[in-house]
Amino acid sequence: MDYQQLREDLDWWMVYYYSFAPEERESELVILKSVASETGMAFSAKDGNVTKGIATVHLLKDISTIFLVYLAIVPSERGKGIGTEFFRFVEESATQKLEALGLKSAGMVWEVQKAGHSIDSLGSASDTRRAFFERNGGTVLPCRYIQPPVDGKNLIDMHLMVKSQDGISLSPTTLIKAVYYDKYHRVNEINKKTLDNLLGTLKKNE
Repeated sequence: MDYQQLREDLDWWMVYYYSFAPEERESELVILKSVASETGMAFSAKDGNVTKGIATVHLLKDISTIFLVYLAIVPSERGKGIGTEFFRFVEESATQKLEALGLKSAGMVWEVQKAGHSIDSLGSASDTRRAFFERNGGTVLPCRYIQPPVDGKNLIDMHLMVKSQDGISLSPTTLIKAVYYDKYHRVNEINKKTLDNLLGTLKKNE
């Protein structure tokens, strides 16, 4: 989706607001800015005019890695294989985008809530989301991770999951720094000192 398509797709935004807790949601401005600058990509899974899923990614160009920021399937369509097909499409599309920039993808990284956390307005458990990603090749990094305050207020303890490409392995510290500074500082404009402090907190837990 390009900037104008995303901006005007009201169904896309309805699924977005329905699928993620307020403290996890970036502003519309941030998402649109990411797509307009071509550091990010937005996707919609549709059946005719019906939106069944949404996703966004950010390209961590310095480490040739895809940061899957959001992925959601509407509740009525879950368990039908749509999520797996959509996940693969997003991964392939982002990989092709990196290749067009002369970069070979090292894989994907994404955040997921810890066990037992309610993640949407239906109270769906984060365990289900983690299990979905594990079925599709994701693994949880054995380190603490804190999502910066994307809503301007809340820090959230999360898992960081990865799916490596062709055996390429990046260290957790490298991945977290790229996510923090390339995405959350440059695009979300979260204060660098806030991110520095978060990294310091994570290092104390190593």
